[in-house]
Amino acid sequence: MEKQTNYAKTANIVEMYNNMSIEFYDSDNNYLRLAGDEIKDVAENITKIFEKFKIPKTPEELKIEELEKENKQMLKILIEKTTLDERIDMVSILPRWEVDTEYKIGDERTYNDVLYIAKKDHKSTYETIPGNSLEYWKKALKEEELPEIYNHEKKYKINEKCTFNRRIYSSLIEQEGQSPFASPETWKVKETYNGYNRQIRL
Repeated sequence: MEKQTNYAKTANIVEMYNNMSIEFYDSDNNYLRLAGDEIKDVAENITKIFEKFKIPKTPEELKIEELEKENKQMLKILIEKTTLDERIDMVSILPRWEVDTEYKIGDERTYNDVLYIAKKDHKSTYETIPGNSLEYWKKALKEEELPEIYNHEKKYKINEKCTFNRRIYSSLIEQEGQSPFASPETWKVKETYNGYNRQIRL
């Protein structure tokens, strides 16, 4: 092992395992080896040193934190008081999607200036990015963007959509006079929505 000038007090210990060991040279070039509880003791001492010399926040930083909390509270109230259509138009101020975050079904987040609604509970990863993951997120649609209500007299083409009983359906065949209720085998459910105000509900 080549001589080095690594010091225990500057060792960056992220994890500790029973079979882990650290080898280094002290300031006098004496070879040292730490293992097991010795590593734990060093890590605890380093943590105590950092806590002891932790720099307190400035009044400006504390004020910024207070304002951020107030903004979050105001945003929460705003979201509760607005409709989905209104929120789609103000995506720039709504909470953005973040990785490594727990999301619940119905949560709304923006990504690339588009509002999405969570379809299931999950912890976000780069594989569950809204817009790329149809399994976890659905783009929020305005009322006028939803398909028309099913018309018994209309002839539907393949893949043409309609709304029926709080669901959006896509026709699997060319058909007329066969509602999704009467002929479920000829329709595919795309998503569900709240029939009262036609907001998406996944």
